[in-house]
Amino acid sequence: MWPAWITAVATAVGAVLVVAQLTRAVHQARERGRDERREHTITIYLETLDSRRKIKGDELPDDRDAEAISELIDTLLSAEQEGQEREPEIASARRALTQYLSFWEAVALGVKQGVFDFETLRMQAAGHVQALWANYEPWIRSRGEKYGAPLYEHLRWLAESFRLGRPLGNR
Repeated sequence: MWPAWITAVATAVGAVLVVAQLTRAVHQARERGRDERREHTITIYLETLDSRRKIKGDELPDDRDAEAISELIDTLLSAEQEGQEREPEIASARRALTQYLSFWEAVALGVKQGVFDFETLRMQAAGHVQALWANYEPWIRSRGEKYGAPLYEHLRWLAESFRLGRPLGNR
């Protein structure tokens, strides 16, 4: 029969090995999850390129064209003030803009909730998202004032987080 202290040492060593294995397994699972999230982020971004082009159609200018976007916003707001927001061309542009901004709001929410990887999307689209927010912010604010609630808050969060190079607040 083994002395009790040898049995205790063997049990302790076994327990340490089990804890080490469990810790390693958890770490590997987290890494696999991060890798899958990064891959998913790239895939979604690439797979939606065509969808984004279709949503924008000819109604929306390039996201970095501040002057053209400003003209579009002025046109949409003027049409609204003049009661012409139901004109087919105006209604189509408004619909395209709402769908496009809603798409980016959903992406931003996905990043904020950890479904998409912040750093991967930052490397892919930081400049794009920052330009989109900066150029469409007057429209977004006007809609928020009209409806009495802030809109596209996740998109604002994402643009600001990209500007700072890190996620703001809690994700």
